[in-house]
Amino acid sequence: MNINTFWKIIIKSIGIWLLLNCVWIIPQFTSTLNFINGEIGWENLILVWLMSLATLSIFILVTRLFLFKSEWIIKILKLDQNFVEENIKFEIPAKNVLTITITLIGAVWFLKSFPNLISSVFEFLRQKELIKNYSETGWFIYYFISTIIGFLTMTNGKFVSEYLWKENFNDQNG
Repeated sequence: MNINTFWKIIIKSIGIWLLLNCVWIIPQFTSTLNFINGEIGWENLILVWLMSLATLSIFILVTRLFLFKSEWIIKILKLDQNFVEENIKFEIPAKNVLTITITLIGAVWFLKSFPNLISSVFEFLRQKELIKNYSETGWFIYYFISTIIGFLTMTNGKFVSEYLWKENFNDQNG
């Protein structure tokens, strides 16, 4: 494996982690929905929503750079220069290393959110309220979506890595 490929794996792994962390915006946005009935003025709500959308846009832009423009990041930061050797002695193909990394990131994300989802479901059932009256709806939705995304990332790491390598190959040729 050459140095450039090593850095691509690292950068794409960071991009996957950023993509999963992008879900964090959901509870921040939904927590403001409780204030629509007049506790906070519309001007402040719109400002909070715009800030949430701006944060989401920045997350998506940076994630896109990390996932699909990794070669550009390597060139800008000169990550593949000043190495004594061109190649790293590593017997596993680069796509397999990326698959393992994506699967591990998905597993960590799943293990981080699943206990919170179970706790949130337990608390919801214990309070015996409708979902619209439940005060922690935003967090409930966040933990649910986060658990699903972690599970899907963990179980479909091979497809994600194949897509990312295919996109990288297409960027180099076109």
